[in-house]
Amino acid sequence: YGDALEIYRSSGDQLGAADTVCAMSMTASWDDDLEAGDRLAGEALAAFERLGSPEGLARAVLARGFVRLKRGDHDGAYDDYTTALEAARAQGDRHLAVTLLPGLAASAWQLGRELHALDLAIEAANEAAELHNANLAVWMLDLIATIVAATEPAAAVHLAATAACLRQAAGGGMRIESLGLPNARDVAAGALSSEQLMDSWSAGHRTTLEEAIRLASDVRERVAPI
Repeated sequence: YGDALEIYRSSGDQLGAADTVCAMSMTASWDDDLEAGDRLAGEALAAFERLGSPEGLARAVLARGFVRLKRGDHDGAYDDYTTALEAARAQGDRHLAVTLLPGLAASAWQLGRELHALDLAIEAANEAAELHNANLAVWMLDLIATIVAATEPAAAVHLAATAACLRQAAGGGMRIESLGLPNARDVAAGALSSEQLMDSWSAGHRTTLEEAIRLASDVRERVAPI
């Protein structure tokens, strides 16, 4: 990114430079350098405002929201993700919108809005699957599992196992702990016997992504019928 930024700036490509700064912010935040993530998000926001790029502004607000989420400012993160999501949807950018839903769901869960978080996470899983973004869909299975671990422990372990199996088959992927959330299996283990835990975990390894998303919707109906 540093090399790309130098090339963009030397060639006068201000939009390319702003995009790169935004990407650098997200990378810094993933690496827990939140001071750099915050500073770079601010630089990207200022650049996109100056350039009049609504798409860029949405991405920069996402980057700032991620910093706030990782810092524990869940109100600020929720507001940022909501603002960015509204902008993405207004522009018809489904790919950007779906990348915003996990952070919005995580911040909603941290604020105690469990059902809202669950709805957002299921929406993200379905949308990601439709867009063939399997990595994000699998990540959402983990998020859904964490959200329902206290009320539906067996289903949570099942979903977490499917996510783990699919992530391993893909050679890796994002983990829910990166959003500051607990591992669903750890939470659910206290409510299940060792046999129940292993049965649910084994069942998850025999479940496809599409089946797991349907299971998540079934769990949502059991938790509170829509």
